[in-house]
Amino acid sequence: MQGYYWPTMKQDAKNYVKRCDRCQRYATIPRVPSEVLNLVTSPWPFAQWGMDIVGPLPIATAQNKFLLIAINYFRKWVEVEAYASIKDKDVSKFVWKNILNIKNLYSTSRYPQSNEQVEATNKTLLSALTKMLEGAKGKWVDELPGVLWAY
Repeated sequence: MQGYYWPTMKQDAKNYVKRCDRCQRYATIPRVPSEVLNLVTSPWPFAQWGMDIVGPLPIATAQNKFLLIAINYFRKWVEVEAYASIKDKDVSKFVWKNILNIKNLYSTSRYPQSNEQVEATNKTLLSALTKMLEGAKGKWVDELPGVLWAY
């Protein structure tokens, strides 16, 4: 819903989510005490990006089953593309297409704390996809633009 506003919109949205069956069934349930996230700052837009690969997910359109996700640490802007498989050339094309001329800094694989902003974004995007799709697991590629826009 782009371009809409009414005075009680925020409260109406809260009430909708409270009554939304899918939102309640797929909501994240905290299982351990929350930890304070380390604030990752960037001095200016596009100075620092985080990237991660999510998957494999249920096979979707065009045999896609992976997400390549990048987030700008300053603006929190997210870029996402779906892939059937991910090779180094795919990552290179993604970076040049979506993040031109950005210095590449590596994080330690299998150590999510070194890439916290991306990991938190992954969790949010996957939660939103789960809520939107329910049983239609292979449709996540079709829903990705809407989820990204809502993010």
